[in-house]
Amino acid sequence: MDTIDIVIKKRDGESVKLSVKVAVTTLQLQQGLMHVKKLDEFDGMLFDFGKSIFAEMWTKDTSISLDMLFFDSCHKLVCIHENTMPYDETRLGCDKPVAYVLAIASGQVKALGITIGDVSEYYSGMTQNESRKSDNSHIKARYMENPDTNTESGQNLWPLFWHCVMPQLDHVLYAKSVFNIVLSTKK
Repeated sequence: MDTIDIVIKKRDGESVKLSVKVAVTTLQLQQGLMHVKKLDEFDGMLFDFGKSIFAEMWTKDTSISLDMLFFDSCHKLVCIHENTMPYDETRLGCDKPVAYVLAIASGQVKALGITIGDVSEYYSGMTQNESRKSDNSHIKARYMENPDTNTESGQNLWPLFWHCVMPQLDHVLYAKSVFNIVLSTKK
């Protein structure tokens, strides 16, 4: 199982870097943190579903308490379950589809100041070197190489762009047009 660094950009402008194992295969997703006895402060496991789903997690065979962070396909933190109970069959989910779940040591959400709306820098199918880049230049480079497809994994990046970036641009453009109208009426 690969280990990568993942950065969570908090809404207050600060960032948190975690070193996590990435579960992507069916077996890895099923086993999760089953036989782990302890997680260090900045360690965890990322469950990458490869697409947005209504995910449910549990700690049935897990001996440690966890904080679970649910991220949507735009890398925004949309749900948090803190201080899960070990060996619990209660299914923990989110009322929104998520692309991945990050499980970290219990109490770390509070200790690190992680909140709903924070954004992660993780892209499905990334290599470890790519995950360490903070400027997302690897994503921009892939758009330039072939604007329709991520040539490394075959993942189409346009839906990510249109789903995640365009709504933000629309708000910026709308705000800019409103601001210009206000300025033009004050002349």
